[in-house]
Amino acid sequence: MNGSKEKLNEVKNKLDHKDLNLWGKHTSFTLKTGDVRSSIRKKLNAEMCSIAWAKMNEMLHKYDLIPNKLSVQTLHLCEAPGGFICSTNPYIKSKFPQDSVGLVG
Repeated sequence: MNGSKEKLNEVKNKLDHKDLNLWGKHTSFTLKTGDVRSSIRKKLNAEMCSIAWAKMNEMLHKYDLIPNKLSVQTLHLCEAPGGFICSTNPYIKSKFPQDSVGLVG
């Protein structure tokens, strides 16, 4: 780890001189999941659809994270800007439509 911080800062400093438009085109081209968010947003009318939203949605559907009971409490550490909560609320509403009054949002 000795000298790692200096090496990292050296690489970061090189980025200051890059053309941001060209960099944006590059990242758009290499980000293969870029269309996923827009598809989710359109099909599900998802509030604050982000990569975090999609990750939480995947975890909720793949693993049994929300137990089958009337009272559900969740804790989301470092939640800003809110993608996990925005994904959890509609999941709870779909799983417990009769009990989903007063969700956090």
